[in-house]
Amino acid sequence: MASAPCTVGWSGGGRPVLDVAGGAEAMTPWAALSRPLWAAQRIRRERSASWSSLPCPSVSVGNLAFGGRGKTPLVAALALRAQTEGLRPGILTRGYGARRVGAAHPLVLVSSTEASAVAAPWLQLLSDGVQHQPAWCWAPRSGDEAAWLAAACPGVPVAVHPRRERGARALLERFDVDVLFLDDAFQSAVGRDLDLVLIDPERDAPLARRSGLLREPPDALSRADLVVVVGCPGAEGPVSPCSASPPEHWVQLERRAGELRRLDDGAPVVPEELGPVWVAAGVGRPATVRRLAEHAGVAVSGRILTRDHRAPSALSRVVANPLRRRRTVLVTEKDAVGWARARPPSPETVVLGHQLKGVEAVWQRVAASLLSMAGRPCGWRDDGEKDHA
Repeated sequence: MASAPCTVGWSGGGRPVLDVAGGAEAMTPWAALSRPLWAAQRIRRERSASWSSLPCPSVSVGNLAFGGRGKTPLVAALALRAQTEGLRPGILTRGYGARRVGAAHPLVLVSSTEASAVAAPWLQLLSDGVQHQPAWCWAPRSGDEAAWLAAACPGVPVAVHPRRERGARALLERFDVDVLFLDDAFQSAVGRDLDLVLIDPERDAPLARRSGLLREPPDALSRADLVVVVGCPGAEGPVSPCSASPPEHWVQLERRAGELRRLDDGAPVVPEELGPVWVAAGVGRPATVRRLAEHAGVAVSGRILTRDHRAPSALSRVVANPLRRRRTVLVTEKDAVGWARARPPSPETVVLGHQLKGVEAVWQRVAASLLSMAGRPCGWRDDGEKDHA
């Protein structure tokens, strides 16, 4: 894989400072479209002194691109890992695709299912403290990612609101929390203690020669505490960002296919039982889902276009069932939250799980940072009523 020429320096705080040779030209033809967005992000950062801070040690998982880098699965993996260490994690997410985004009061969801019993997250029961419904029922109000996070991380409360500090306040009103994980918050106007930034070695500078549309230019990696390179199966050996970059600030993960299950009842399926499937993936890069499916031994016939953070459209369902000749459709666990809303869900639809290999290396970096913040009190002290220290 050809990499873009780059130089890497290091700031006094140990953060990477990148200079991609060719600058914006390395990202054509999208660079011109990206510049207005980059300017807006720069203005927001200049006003960062007025950003709200969070009441607990906080870890943000974000990226420079528009989705498809594995942020949400990594947030889930880190939250579950924190649980195993006896911590009480909470998750803050914006709620993409939710009807109630911008509502005055955040939505807080939690699953009481035992971690060992979570097989089909889209079918797990979630509660907001009043109602108990399957994850797919909550998706219109919370968004598919938030519902999936709550279902995949039993016992971990998930607060949904575009303003993360409001979500944190609502979460702490009901739960004792030691650490907050923020999904897709690298560009959020809220203070964080630790920023993890994910990049795709095939699509993102400085590892890829050309990048797509970015929220921020590649030199924004200088603000990251840890750069996480997320590759796919079959990558040609370990990724080296640059010979001058200290390895402790770069960690590599590999996507792996998880279990196959039926959408309607969550029963396991083996690839040998399936004929050719059609991939319907409303994610940033559907080709990644196809590669994972093929790596798991599933034959893929084609792709069905579907929307991200939405239930499948009527057109998508027609394409999946042309002239009553049902096709076997493969979706991701996140998309299953939306597809399960079709009543009754099609028994011909299967769900492919997703795993990340190498999370322990990321957790060790996060744990070291959390240890340094161990004496920080956790709780809202503005009214003197809430204190979880």
